[in-house]
Amino acid sequence: MSEYHKNVQKMIYPNKEKYGLDCSCVYLIESVDEDNFIVFRALPEEEFQSRKDTDDWIIKYENDPYLYLSNLPSYELAEVAVKSYWKAIDELVTKFDYKRSDNQND
Repeated sequence: MSEYHKNVQKMIYPNKEKYGLDCSCVYLIESVDEDNFIVFRALPEEEFQSRKDTDDWIIKYENDPYLYLSNLPSYELAEVAVKSYWKAIDELVTKFDYKRSDNQND
């Protein structure tokens, strides 16, 4: 597992708190060079524990584990990829009327 401290932009899903979601909706975009941008997704602790010994695609950033997702040729495309993941989260939350049980006050 590598430790990354390069040029990194952290992107946090805007509705994370609203839906009570875990860290899996937090992403990193690492700028390796002018045409090489890597997208990572934060791993919740239990997912990290199940993968840490077998997955070479996990890095640590600020002491948190992240999973490699994709490599793209521009920051703009990497940002579009992250926003498309967020759109998918929105669609799933809406479709399944997701409410985290510990946030319900019914």
